Amino acid sequence: MPPLEEKIELAIEGMMQLMREGRHALVLSSMGKDSSVLCTLALWAIHRAIAQGINVPHVLFGFADTEYDNPIVNRYAKRELKKLSEYIQRHNLPAEVIVATPTLSNDNLVNIMGGRGTASMPGMDRSCSIQLKVSVGNRMKKIAKKRIKGEVVNVVGKRWEESSYRKANMVAAGERPDMTTMINGQPLLSPIAHFTTDDLWGFIAMVRNSEKLPPEQAYANYSDFAAMLDVYRDANGGECELVAFTNTKKNATGCSARTGCLHCSQVADDRSMENMLVEYPQLRSLFNIRNWIGAMHFDPKRRRWLSREPNADGELSIEPNAYSPNTCRELMRYYLSAQADEEIRAHKAGEEPLFDVIPERKLIAIQLLWLRHGYHEPWAALRDWKAVYEEGERWYPPVDMPIASRKDFPRPKKVRFPLTVFTGADPAHLHSAAQMATGACTGSTDDSSASVPLNDEGEFSVDQEGAECFIGFIAGEAIAKADKHPPLPSDQLRTLLNMGTVKLRNGQAGYWEKVMTISDTLVKHDVPAIIDNPVKLLQVTEGAA
Repeated sequence: MPPLEEKIELAIEGMMQLMREGRHALVLSSMGKDSSVLCTLALWAIHRAIAQGINVPHVLFGFADTEYDNPIVNRYAKRELKKLSEYIQRHNLPAEVIVATPTLSNDNLVNIMGGRGTASMPGMDRSCSIQLKVSVGNRMKKIAKKRIKGEVVNVVGKRWEESSYRKANMVAAGERPDMTTMINGQPLLSPIAHFTTDDLWGFIAMVRNSEKLPPEQAYANYSDFAAMLDVYRDANGGECELVAFTNTKKNATGCSARTGCLHCSQVADDRSMENMLVEYPQLRSLFNIRNWIGAMHFDPKRRRWLSREPNADGELSIEPNAYSPNTCRELMRYYLSAQADEEIRAHKAGEEPLFDVIPERKLIAIQLLWLRHGYHEPWAALRDWKAVYEEGERWYPPVDMPIASRKDFPRPKKVRFPLTVFTGADPAHLHSAAQMATGACTGSTDDSSASVPLNDEGEFSVDQEGAECFIGFIAGEAIAKADKHPPLPSDQLRTLLNMGTVKLRNGQAGYWEKVMTISDTLVKHDVPAIIDNPVKLLQVTEGAA
């Protein structure tokens, strides 16, 4: 096995070759140990290329902010990004840091609380990763292409040694440190593919120990990695092997610390966050909510039993899918209570809150999705916000509740639920009574928009300032009016559109008209009250027959 110095040279040379060819690098980083080493090597490559007279194409360092990472990890990452940006400016390098976040349409936790998704459990599909990582990464690549002209190569910190499965895939795709390969039609370079975990730790130790050397011999870097080691230590419940290695102890075998999103249910037990509770007890509320999600997930009484999308015949079906309306509301209330408590704690301590799970624009997005599904009384999400922030109301999840078993969850079985039970007309040709602010969509015969996927990127947007104004100045009056004359879901949506708080994507007015018509129909006939009860839903269909 070649020594670390040779591996470093191979990684640097691979990135310098991109620069010689005039190709731009998009260095993708999460600021974990792998990508932190990658960022350092990329900076060294830029320095060396400039010294050799190479006209270095603009380099982008990209960070995908899921907005739901472990709060301690997220705070650390943003501080490291700031150091990286300041280093680039201080040395006048042809580079910059860009950050991308999920759209509200692909916001995993908004979708869960909004009633169109569930948490990803162990052994199940990782839809959360698609929404929070893949979609954000794709957005970042689009930003990169708009920002700079010319070819952009994705530079990633994947390694062969991470697992046999990953190595097999990387080798099959031709991923290597010194040459680009095409992945899904995009060029990709893996400069540290050949690094072992010991190599990473050795590199980090080398950079940290260079602080003891004279300046002309020290390794220039944007960070001393101290903050990163602190995160690994806290996540591992003390001094982890990474710290031991950098302190020159031998026989380090690995660091088991893995951090995920604050609501991650892909692992049965979130040991990293649990370990961090010693240093950061304010994370306890998030930890309890995360455990509550895992415990109730397979409880069939916690599910919506009516499909969200009609089939080609305008029919819904009786089958378990997203969480029930009450469960969605419980989850939102728990997070609102947790963040309100954290804001009070932080204010008393004279510091910034560690987390803000549901800012105003996300609350409006949840309200919008509840309208789309016909959930709850008018303006329910806004009522709960005011209850927490203006009236001091709090909701907390039960601790140590029984865990619902996967084996007790019923197998999906579809049963037709035609809306003609209520209307006597084909719902595919029903139209909302109200004309939306997006245009004259009433009476539209354009059925093409009905095929637009619900999770399509940019399906709708919420202006943060507009959301703050609506909640702060308009919500109270809207709730008071609703108490006297309850509006239908489409009426509430029209209010949000008219105020400019919500904007629908161009071309989707017809689609929203159809789904809001279904929502209005369900609300008029009190279907949401039994939407979590398959027996009563079946009785409705049998009674109609």
